[in-house]
Amino acid sequence: MNQDIELNAGGQPEFFEGRIERLGWGAVGIARHADGRIILLRHSEALFPGELVSAWIEWKARHAEGQVAQILEPSGDRIASACPWSSTCGGCNLHEAAERGGELKRQMVGDLLAKQLGSSIDWEWHPSSEQTLRQVIQLHFLDGVLGYHARGSHEIVAIDNCPAAAQQLSAAIGLLREGLSDGSLPQLEGRWELTVDDIEPVVMAWHEDDPGKVWELQTGKWQPGSGILRWKLPGAEIASHASGFFQVTGSSAISFFDGLFRNWQIGGDRLHDLYGGCGLFSLLLAGSFHSFAVVDSSESSITSAVVNLKELDARCFHRDADSYVRRMQSKPNDVIIADPPRSGLSRELCRMLNDQAAGSLLLVGCDGAAFCRDIGRLQAGWRLERLAVADLFPWTEQCEFVALLGNRAN
Repeated sequence: MNQDIELNAGGQPEFFEGRIERLGWGAVGIARHADGRIILLRHSEALFPGELVSAWIEWKARHAEGQVAQILEPSGDRIASACPWSSTCGGCNLHEAAERGGELKRQMVGDLLAKQLGSSIDWEWHPSSEQTLRQVIQLHFLDGVLGYHARGSHEIVAIDNCPAAAQQLSAAIGLLREGLSDGSLPQLEGRWELTVDDIEPVVMAWHEDDPGKVWELQTGKWQPGSGILRWKLPGAEIASHASGFFQVTGSSAISFFDGLFRNWQIGGDRLHDLYGGCGLFSLLLAGSFHSFAVVDSSESSITSAVVNLKELDARCFHRDADSYVRRMQSKPNDVIIADPPRSGLSRELCRMLNDQAAGSLLLVGCDGAAFCRDIGRLQAGWRLERLAVADLFPWTEQCEFVALLGNRAN
């Protein structure tokens, strides 16, 4: 019996053997019981439609959930993962899908959007490329072990490198371990972050307890550094602090958003850039608006935004988005961009945005379920006009969602 199954009071798990029909959001394999009820199955690696699996399942009110115990008939598309930690690491659960990972992810997105927004919804798919690699990774250090969290737990899986990360970043993992061991870095337990930009490029490290102190990797040794990262933009560059938010796959994200904004012809009088970080979206749209307002609760991000946007008619606000929108008086030729954390927009912020007069609202999100929920909450004031989904996180079930909403009052 699989001990991961949590029983209902007095209940017993049921053995199931059947085929995966399709993949649902979150890399959940969707199967069907003999009586027609839906079964949601998870596995440490990708599940392919058509695979025969066995599992112990627990029934809920209308469906069952369980963990795949064995893949009895693997898909011919399944390959052995090139990453030795993929079966235990909590990150890349689509590694065994290889080049079909993007196709499986597109199926997941389609299933989610059809359920949450309707089967007739039109949307664009932007696949990843070989250059789409992580330029920010979060590692955990405890009891002398450095690595990623194991899937579904806080146990640490020690790793030597990461195929999902940029080459310089992957190679720096071992050097971070050495620095923690030999005392060149403080032996602080908890979360360490490694990041690398695309201009130098310089690998930087910082610890969650002291985000103002950053170390740079210079000739294989860790040295105190400025913490300033620099990124290439079309005809410009942008700087951010290592401890401030920037896109995880920085270079690929810049290329995607720049192309999308141009294709969608985003422009107007004033851009209200909520959760604006260091001003990336505002700088990408520098020639498309007359003035800019960048809002972020991170002091280091806003400090960077002030420097990045100094040539523009821009005001940068160190405050949370809710308090800014509460006082905001947008006009029909304005555009609002909201790129909240994974948890999405608050219910109150959605209510306030529904009362705004801006002509367009761009909603960005990296959690599909929260993104669709927020689209629903915004329906009172906004209509969905365009929707794009980009695979900016290869080998995982995560995607970047972007919606263009038009104001119903205009």
